[in-house]
Amino acid sequence: MTLLGRELEIRWPDMTAMWKSNGEEARANVRILCARRILEGRAVSFGGRMLSYVEMPWGNVYQKQFDGRCVKRLAFGFGNSPDKFADACRGLNGIPANGGDAAFDILFLEGLIVRLTIWEGDDEFPPSAQILFSDNFPAAFSAEDIAVCGDILIDAMKGRW
Repeated sequence: MTLLGRELEIRWPDMTAMWKSNGEEARANVRILCARRILEGRAVSFGGRMLSYVEMPWGNVYQKQFDGRCVKRLAFGFGNSPDKFADACRGLNGIPANGGDAAFDILFLEGLIVRLTIWEGDDEFPPSAQILFSDNFPAAFSAEDIAVCGDILIDAMKGRW
């Protein structure tokens, strides 16, 4: 399995996930997400639409938590540093996209794309961000797991994975 451009070797049924590049075991949230993808996810082709978290099944129930856990973390981690944001996205093989002050499409897992957009803060407004998911994400993951995808992605951008 390739996650954010890095190859993982996954073994079943003991559910180990090791990074092929260095042989280190992946963090628990990565291992759990991979197991859930294998056990519960379906592979569906991307239909061309990018969806907000609230558009995911049950996303409206967890929107507030997702906003704090992922969107605000992205905004305040990178919203005042568009160059740092661009470097972090390019480091994950991100492709520039339209929107905001900076936006990138990042391949999360095969066929699953995340679009990150930031708007710089200024004297009047704090930085803000948006996270969109390819329309096939709901077939691959539950709303709770999609929030974990956001966590993993932001951790990777900050070099913490």
